[in-house]
Amino acid sequence: MMVIYSGEIQKKVNWAALKKRLDHDYPRFSSTIMDYSKFSYYSWTKDWTNLAKIITHQLYKRKFTYRFIENATQSIINGCDDKMILNEALKWYNSKDIPEDPYSFWTKSDLLFKLGRIDDAISELDLHRSEDDEHKNEQIESAIKKMRDGKSRWTS
Repeated sequence: MMVIYSGEIQKKVNWAALKKRLDHDYPRFSSTIMDYSKFSYYSWTKDWTNLAKIITHQLYKRKFTYRFIENATQSIINGCDDKMILNEALKWYNSKDIPEDPYSFWTKSDLLFKLGRIDDAISELDLHRSEDDEHKNEQIESAIKKMRDGKSRWTS
């Protein structure tokens, strides 16, 4: 879905009215549009509590793709310092309900690091070394070195 927005962000959104209109005009896509709209709105307004709530609620319904959850988590990692919300996002990665992806360990490690659990973050990376992928191992080693130096892997 590609959308261009301009202007100031609405301070209050009447989600019920928007849902009603979408149900009428686009019944087949209404639910998906609402999910993406809330994700965008809560990310833009840095309303991490509601962003985490919507992801947690929808995750257990298996409504989101792996990429959607990754984007939400990256937004939280980059913009939120609230340990309760970071821990909530970490629960997503410990859940069997999250869609499978071979790269989610990077994001889980980032969450652990941001929570100050550096040894756990490094352990998460270590678990994903591969005998067959030297490039991946180099990336993991580079990230571990940064973490041991007290720097996140997304810091240059």
